[in-house]
Amino acid sequence: MSAPSARRRELLEVARRDAMALRDEWRDALAHHQMRVEAKFRELTGRLKPGKARAKGLPSAHEAKALHQALGQARMKPGKGRAKDLRRVERLLDEALALLPPQE
Repeated sequence: MSAPSARRRELLEVARRDAMALRDEWRDALAHHQMRVEAKFRELTGRLKPGKARAKGLPSAHEAKALHQALGQARMKPGKGRAKDLRRVERLLDEALALLPPQE
């Protein structure tokens, strides 16, 4: 087997650098996405926290039960790292936030 030509080595090195740059961009996008999803979790948990002065902005008992059922039945398989599990959780967060009464 012969050694790769200079042109081939050059093209392989360029492709390798492209792959590394894409990986770095993917990591940055993933970090920004994680921050947005965590912000949704903070908003949801903050809006569900009952307080003496905020009873008006809380969901009704019926809505709270629906939220409990939906959130309590959500399951993920973190070991598999499947994108569909992540999308399902994000969709559930959006649906849960939409069920809540508007903030004052």
